[in-house]
Amino acid sequence: MNAMSLQSLDPITVETERSVELLREQGWCVIEDVVPETDVIAIRDIIISEERRQTADRLGWTRTSIGSPDLSRNQKLSKAQNIIPKVGQRSSFLLDHRYMAVLRSLLGGYVRVTSDFGIVTFPGNEREFWHADWPHNQTVAAHIPEPYGTTLMHLGSLVMLTDFTSENGGTIVLPGSHLFERNPTGSGNESYASTAQRSEQQVTGKAGSVLVYDSRLWHSIAPNRTASPRVALAIRFAPWWLNLEVRRPGSIEAKLIETMAVGRPTPVPTLSRLEYEALPVAVRPLYEHWLDGRTDLPLPKARVSSAGPTTPQNAAPMDDSLLFDLRHMQYALPMTQLALNLGLFEFLDRKPADLAAITGFLGCTTRAAEAMLAVEASLGLLEVLEHGRYCLSEQARTYLVRTSPFYRAALLSDGDQTLQRLKFAFEPDHDAISPLAGELDDVDERELRDFVNRMDVLARPAVISLAKNNVWSNTRRLLDIGGGAGAACIAIAQTHPDIDCTLLDRGPVCKIAAERIAQADLSERIKTLDRNMLSEPLPEGHDAILFSNIFHNWDAQTCLLLAEKAFAAIEPGGIVVLHEVLLNERKDGPLGAACFSVAMLLSHRGKQYTLDELRDILVQAGFQDCRAEPTLGRYHIIYATKPSLS
Repeated sequence: MNAMSLQSLDPITVETERSVELLREQGWCVIEDVVPETDVIAIRDIIISEERRQTADRLGWTRTSIGSPDLSRNQKLSKAQNIIPKVGQRSSFLLDHRYMAVLRSLLGGYVRVTSDFGIVTFPGNEREFWHADWPHNQTVAAHIPEPYGTTLMHLGSLVMLTDFTSENGGTIVLPGSHLFERNPTGSGNESYASTAQRSEQQVTGKAGSVLVYDSRLWHSIAPNRTASPRVALAIRFAPWWLNLEVRRPGSIEAKLIETMAVGRPTPVPTLSRLEYEALPVAVRPLYEHWLDGRTDLPLPKARVSSAGPTTPQNAAPMDDSLLFDLRHMQYALPMTQLALNLGLFEFLDRKPADLAAITGFLGCTTRAAEAMLAVEASLGLLEVLEHGRYCLSEQARTYLVRTSPFYRAALLSDGDQTLQRLKFAFEPDHDAISPLAGELDDVDERELRDFVNRMDVLARPAVISLAKNNVWSNTRRLLDIGGGAGAACIAIAQTHPDIDCTLLDRGPVCKIAAERIAQADLSERIKTLDRNMLSEPLPEGHDAILFSNIFHNWDAQTCLLLAEKAFAAIEPGGIVVLHEVLLNERKDGPLGAACFSVAMLLSHRGKQYTLDELRDILVQAGFQDCRAEPTLGRYHIIYATKPSLS
């Protein structure tokens, strides 16, 4: 979609024209009623929660102005980074036609978000310093030197999540100062930057309104003289031509600027694929440039001859999310029909309910209810509210509730085999598990080989990216638990010639793996070990332990057992690595991951976990510094460290 077609999405109304005129003349305007009241409450709660999590000691943030050596000035002002990905579907307010029309009228058809963060101004906060925002702030490394010139290149906005009043510290602005070409951050004079200006104004407005301003505009935060915090969401926008790579953590341009220029760095957190896909589809273009790994994509290479095999060292498989989703979305329609048959939509039409109440109504296991809710929320038929409650979307209320004139009782034939299997899985005593997920003694060798080979083919693209991750930089001895036919071990060994591997699995699987390892000419560096990971201790002497596609097979208690075994066996300072498809934290997507949980429900005892759930398991086992990064498609690497001996 080109800039012209993007622009045409935003009708230019009299209100828009007036807002644009105000921005050009005075440097700011307010657009009212952009965020619905229910979303205001939910987003405000998320910001307050994230502020507590991200700034535990509440020393606040390094302000975007001159700053002060007096740290006590910072204690009443705090921020929480990367909020929009955490509010998920509620970020649709960004598409408000008045909001977008103003932004695009001034910046052009293709606008991008440069950063977003929540601001909490606590009671007792003092008046802050006059400043302009990036890239005009002179205290940061990547800034435009004064004088600025006349080109508008960046717009800031503050989404009011509490009423902005003169008592609680509504933003102070200096009308017309966006045309000054200088601001106090370049003076080095703190007293000058704190001085009240004769023509200054204080912005007030109701929660849900948005203050939009030219980034050159002098502005400041006023004292909060109330007993409650004032909460806002800062979202900043740039046109397509403004270089944002200077703010991407670890990028070449950011490193050059931070090395050569005077001033502090202002990195913007990137988005994992999981966070990106939690956004409404129409919002994603505003954030696509912040997607993890974009700067690490290889440059296009000349097409090579098809003669000769492609190896993990030079293979660069493309994103396989589409095929992953297609494979698992077969469960979406049967699960929706079952939800309809069991009366889930009728139940939630009465009032929102949480997982416990829904499980009780359905009369099934918690795992089964959770799988159903994840699929329906991922489809957009349910919405996730605060405190883990679920409610109907308008589409579900229109088509899936009996009282609606458009009610559709049958989406799928009652004789559908998957629907019948799901009915059985929703029995309260359901605990079905495939022999392939447990004991292998009674499994036919041909069936086992077929299963292991299929899993190996599916694993290969993602494990190539897994192998190239920097997490292995200090690894010399890797233990791959439940390693199957050896896809991960082989890729890691081929990518890192100084790593030796042990593949642990059951005897019949080890036999298949040994054949694959020999074909790759790696038998000297990859050994197989026949051992039951659940009932036998793990071998010691390794500085990294990998569980690739293992934890989602098992319930949380079994995963904790495996993590504790890994902690006991691994060398101090070593790492445990999980490779999994993650659900987002609200458990309303991605759809492929939610449907993967249904596959687990039908044949295993596990589910797809969220990052926080896996982090909690690793921390309970004793690991520290848990982190996550995307690998390929739907997969993420989650890793944590065993503390070194003191």
